Amino acid sequence: MNTERRRRIWERGAAFILMPVFALIALGLMLSLAKPGYSQTSAGPDVSFSIVTVDSPRELPLLAERYHTTAEQILRENPRVKMIRPGTNLTIKENYLEQEVSRGSTSSWVWPLSGPVSSAYGQREGDFHHGLDIAVPPGITVRAARPGRVSKAGRFPIYGLTVLVDHGNGVQTLYAHNSKLKVKVGDSVEKGEGIAVSGNTGKTTGPHLHFEVRLSGQTIDPLKVLPKQLLASAVSN
Repeated sequence: MNTERRRRIWERGAAFILMPVFALIALGLMLSLAKPGYSQTSAGPDVSFSIVTVDSPRELPLLAERYHTTAEQILRENPRVKMIRPGTNLTIKENYLEQEVSRGSTSSWVWPLSGPVSSAYGQREGDFHHGLDIAVPPGITVRAARPGRVSKAGRFPIYGLTVLVDHGNGVQTLYAHNSKLKVKVGDSVEKGEGIAVSGNTGKTTGPHLHFEVRLSGQTIDPLKVLPKQLLASAVSN
C-alpha cells in the first residue's frame, strides 16, 4: 500500500471519529445559549418580597398599581389574611430592587442592640422571614439604626409593640416585639437613640427583637447594610 493511499484512509478515519465530537460540542453550545437566565450566575435583577402594612382594604388598588398586579392576586398570595384591619401586613412577591442602600460613612448604620442573630433573613419553615431576629431578654434598650423620623409607633398584629422609622430616600427600619415604646409618631430620632425596650409582644416563640430594613416598601437583608460582624454591636442600656 503506497503512502498516498494510507494518507487517504487515515483522513477518512479521523473524520469519522471527529465528526461526532464536533456535533456534541455544537449541541452543548446550543443548549448553553438556550438556558434560561435565572441560574445562580445570572446577572439579571433579583426577585424580592415586599411586606406592606395597610390599614384598610381601600389601599389594595393602590398597592396593585404600584406592584403591577391586581388586588385579587394580592389576596390570593396572602391566604392567612382573612380580614384587613389597621396594621395588617401583606406580602407581595414581585418588584425589583433598582437602588442600593449605602453602607458608607454618610449613611452609616449601627445595630439596634447587642445579641446573637437567632433567625436570618429569607425562607424559614415554608414562609419568608422579612428581617433578623436578635435574641435578647426583655428590658434591653432598642436603638435607632440611623437618623430618621418615626412614622408608626403602636401595637400591631403579629409584630406586637412596634416602631417604624423613616430615614428618607425610601429607606425605613422596623423594630418589633417590644415591651415598651419610647417614641411616638412624628418624633425625630438620632442614630443610636433609644426608641423602645425589647420584649415578647405579638406572635413570638420567645423574647427577641425582630428588625427589618425596607427599601421603597421592599424588605432587604439587614446584613447587607449593618456593620459586618457576627454579633450586634455592643451598646449600653
